[in-house]
Amino acid sequence: MRLKTSLTIQFSFLVVLLLSIFSFVVYQSYTDYRKEDFNERLNDRTINIVNALLSFKESESLQKILTDKNNFRLLNTHQILIFHEDTLFQAYPELNRSIPQSEYKFYSAKNLPTYFSKGDTSFINLTFRFEKEHYLVIASATDTIGLKNSGFLRQLIFITLLSGAIITIILGMFFSSRALKPISDLIKEISKITE
Repeated sequence: MRLKTSLTIQFSFLVVLLLSIFSFVVYQSYTDYRKEDFNERLNDRTINIVNALLSFKESESLQKILTDKNNFRLLNTHQILIFHEDTLFQAYPELNRSIPQSEYKFYSAKNLPTYFSKGDTSFINLTFRFEKEHYLVIASATDTIGLKNSGFLRQLIFITLLSGAIITIILGMFFSSRALKPISDLIKEISKITE
């Protein structure tokens, strides 16, 4: 293998490796932050809705508050189950339960509050105290915007990494030939002398 090719390959490998590590760290940091932020929003929104469900008497005004499109904290596919003394007390939205009944005991047995995921859906278990009564709350939602942003970031990082690798190879070839030019000139001079 020629020295120029060897230098180009080594230089390119090193730069692509560094770019890959950097890209992985950026992507992983973003997904960890997104998940933490979404869990916090799920917790806050669930507490607000449970408080509203247990406090409000008029269901129409409650529905208006809960489904207001101006509420930027709304979560997609948000489901809430409220239990009181091992009995389903209330569900939000009505008659639309994302958590199978067979799994209630599993979720309620965990130390509270807990967060966990099943596929793209995030869940939270928490206890809620209202008027001296304790309620177990199980809520779920899907972070569709965060997942979409993660997919976009993954594509962007892949395209950037691929472009960086191609540019690195081209620059590696260019600079390795320039770096080796004095050595190749010296070899040519020695060849002339020995002829």
